[in-house]
Amino acid sequence: MLSKAGAMNPQYLSNCLWASAQLKDVAPDVLKVVPALIPKMLSKAGAMNPQDLSNCLWASAQLKDVAPDVLKVVPAFIAQIPGKAGSMNSFDISQCRCALEDLKDVAPEVLKIADALATKTIKANRTRSNVG
Repeated sequence: MLSKAGAMNPQYLSNCLWASAQLKDVAPDVLKVVPALIPKMLSKAGAMNPQDLSNCLWASAQLKDVAPDVLKVVPAFIAQIPGKAGSMNSFDISQCRCALEDLKDVAPEVLKIADALATKTIKANRTRSNVG
């Protein structure tokens, strides 16, 4: 898989990082792939959709202690989220907000997206209130 990381599309890269976070405790060897994914994710973060970005941000928060190199790619995700927050669903927003809490001390730049996420949450709640 390491040799194929360059050919992976943004969704596959996102899925690999997410799976690494999910499996880190039961199959720690999956962490070996994280450093190989980072340069590819840096180059493809702009092509990620809202779900890919929220999954990556969440996975980064889960991996920060066991694969700290993942923090190198967090700024690339953060740069994309304000422009894509309007397209995020409630789950994406929730995942990002959880990641903010976990990352704020080691990657304080994540707080830059707090306003975009809050604005999206407020708009979503207003829309639901007006529908009912």
